[in-house]
Amino acid sequence: MRTTVSQRLPYAVGIGLLYLQLTGNVVPSNLVAAAIVGGALSLLVPPGERTLPLREWPSVILALLRHALTVAVDVFVNGLVVASLVIWRTRRVHPGLVQLRNRHSTEIASALDAHAITISPGQMVVCIEDNDFQTHCLQAPEARAAGRDAGHARHERIERLVGLPRRGRAHAPPGSPPDLPSGTPM
Repeated sequence: MRTTVSQRLPYAVGIGLLYLQLTGNVVPSNLVAAAIVGGALSLLVPPGERTLPLREWPSVILALLRHALTVAVDVFVNGLVVASLVIWRTRRVHPGLVQLRNRHSTEIASALDAHAITISPGQMVVCIEDNDFQTHCLQAPEARAAGRDAGHARHERIERLVGLPRRGRAHAPPGSPPDLPSGTPM
């Protein structure tokens, strides 16, 4: 499948902007370097099965910002919870492995969900199998009590982020909680 410049341009611009953000230097010579790095690295990205029309970009960008903000809040809140477990020893730690259902339709959505869980203190996805995440949690009994289908809101947010149509609450598994953050110190 042959790709055009217009299909590679969003990748090149995104990678170039990321380069500028990481270097923190917006002088003209670094802008040229960002364009070269972005253009060269965009050639390494395999062509997608479908391209995202320009009119859908704002909704995907908003979904990305919402996801990033939610993950940042989860990291902060769960960092405080884990710190309280370690420093003040307010309650005992009950570590263990917990299975969480992986309902994502693409590998990239599964990877983003696993990252959102892992980046949050107190839990880490150890293994991704076909329909499950094997997750190590500091508070395993609480995680098991939430059920295998916990995190429905995170699931919908990530599906929206990867550009798939949003599915309503009617498609949620029976008995699944309406909104558990990616962290919920487990």
